[in-house]
Amino acid sequence: MLPGGWSEADLRYQAEHIATQKLHHNGYNCVASQAVVVNADWAQKDRFLAHLRAALADAPARSPHYPGSDDRGAHALDTYGDDAERLGAGRVLITGLAPAEPGPALTTEHFAPVLAVLKLPR
Repeated sequence: MLPGGWSEADLRYQAEHIATQKLHHNGYNCVASQAVVVNADWAQKDRFLAHLRAALADAPARSPHYPGSDDRGAHALDTYGDDAERLGAGRVLITGLAPAEPGPALTTEHFAPVLAVLKLPR
């Protein structure tokens, strides 16, 4: 997303698309989104992330049927501590990645409903 003046409807629409990309088959597809990159200086970043949280939390529950899914979600929560949050139904959103050292969120496919957000400076 580029910085700019987006309406609340646009922010929600794009957040819902990203949530759908991540939650397609509950994240158990190789094509599922793994990370979202946003401009750290974007004035609407926090509003967008609020819509993304809501979209992930409000999506219908899906079975964590793939072996180890819950463990990988728990590992993401443990690895990122306060920079990760559970959003119901085993979903995890990681928002505190450091650009210089993002850790496994950008190097490991979780194959679970785990989504990372990387905030890069302009």
